[in-house]
Amino acid sequence: MTSPSDQTCKRNYRRHLKHLKLKGLQPKTIDAYSRAIRRIGAYFNNQITDLTEQQLTGYFSDLLENHSWSAVKLDLYGLKFYYQYVLRRFWQVHRNPVLLFPNRHGGLQVSHRATTPLDRGGVQTTLRQVVVECGIKEDLTPQSSTCLCYSPDRSRCRSA
Repeated sequence: MTSPSDQTCKRNYRRHLKHLKLKGLQPKTIDAYSRAIRRIGAYFNNQITDLTEQQLTGYFSDLLENHSWSAVKLDLYGLKFYYQYVLRRFWQVHRNPVLLFPNRHGGLQVSHRATTPLDRGGVQTTLRQVVVECGIKEDLTPQSSTCLCYSPDRSRCRSA
């Protein structure tokens, strides 16, 4: 019998694979990033949603003892992708105390100090991505019972 944490990990891993493919990444990148999540999951007994800095430092130090620096970087990038797209942790990462969408002129590392918001195009791009990732379909047709005009006698009001 699998534990709830194992089931959550498997579900998140499937979401991770889906996001990797939807991003159009190369097959070798998908393989490397998915291997990273499997390896990190095995190391932490599938409890990877709330890792501390100390846990990550220990993991990457241990990994570096047996693997190349390239493998360590791929695991790091795979985990970053997982946190950003599967767990949607951007707002926890940028930690801006005032802005929901801080500008990224200095990069993600300094977005917590940003004093200006992301430009309009950046916000629109972000919201479009959220709509796509959530599977929201835009339906702009009015409801059938909605009146499209106002007429005092309602005889000239047509329904959709």
